[in-house]
Amino acid sequence: MSTFLLVQIKQISDQVMYNEYVAQARPIVRQHGGEYIFTSERLGSMAGQCETLRMVLIKFENVERLQTCFKSAEYAKIKHLRENSTVSETVIIED
Repeated sequence: MSTFLLVQIKQISDQVMYNEYVAQARPIVRQHGGEYIFTSERLGSMAGQCETLRMVLIKFENVERLQTCFKSAEYAKIKHLRENSTVSETVIIED
């Protein structure tokens, strides 16, 4: 059963640090079977306000692969880059 990770970047406080995170995270995600479906900053709202600057959708084979990726030693070494440069929300969506 496919599982998706929806990442909503609400605020970026350090663009350089965030760019470094993205550059290092992509290979880790791919190594764990993650497939980037989209990354977009072209967002709008049908109703209410859209307070998200950037949205990323990543597909994994299953929730176990997703969790293995984001609990891996490789990811643990870089997650501080995201935590210290953004305000973000992540949602796991199971198909």
